[in-house]
Amino acid sequence: MTDTPPPIITVDDLARAIDNSTPYPIELNPTVCRYMAERLLEMLTVAKRTDHDMWQREEPPPPAPGPISPDFTSPIAGRIEVRDPCPHCGDHQLIPRHRMAEHISWLHPDERT
Repeated sequence: MTDTPPPIITVDDLARAIDNSTPYPIELNPTVCRYMAERLLEMLTVAKRTDHDMWQREEPPPPAPGPISPDFTSPIAGRIEVRDPCPHCGDHQLIPRHRMAEHISWLHPDERT
């Protein structure tokens, strides 16, 4: 049984390793990381430890959110009033939807809803 040698690392992978190896909570400039990786690979032969957590498959990003649906649990949900223009008023007054039948029966008794 022969052990296969670990894969030789690419410039991009080494730049990623350099960026992830710093103890700082800031990201290094990608151009600097790549430059450092290129110079190191001119001097060294580096192999990747594929069993290291950094090289494991990353989780896919969460799916993009779909269209926003109304939140009927909101405290203001019951306080929003929908109004429609009255088809019988000359100035098309906006009447609360839940009061349209009452409005028509009081102000336009000859009209049907």
